[in-house]
Amino acid sequence: MLWWGWGCAQARFSQAKQIKAQLELGRTGRKKRRGEAHLKPLHIDGYAVWDEHHKKIRLGHKGKWECLVARHPATGRICRPEDGGVFPPRAPSTHVKYPGEARFCAGIGVRRARARGAEQEGFRCALYEYTGKTVVGIAK
Repeated sequence: MLWWGWGCAQARFSQAKQIKAQLELGRTGRKKRRGEAHLKPLHIDGYAVWDEHHKKIRLGHKGKWECLVARHPATGRICRPEDGGVFPPRAPSTHVKYPGEARFCAGIGVRRARARGAEQEGFRCALYEYTGKTVVGIAK
């Protein structure tokens, strides 16, 4: 597990270095250094980052935990059961062996600002929901 984590960290570090070099080429227009011949300039106002998010589907009650509070039947005020408070019925929640997943892809980016005085502004891309869809790779 430790080596797997280290390998991921090394890959992310290399990726971050490459993106930094590409952004520098796009921002300054400097000449490419040795080892950068394959890099293309990247402009920050044309850059967006996307990430996936999967959420287990829960049938029934909205929350994972339920908190019930005893209330007096006549006044509706919170009180102890010893003083006449009554708990509401528990909300139904169905647990299944293999719950489905809701799958989303969210993105953020930078664009040229429309407002005066600012050069760039961050924005959220439209949320893409791909639950139940077939995702294919570049080869297809």
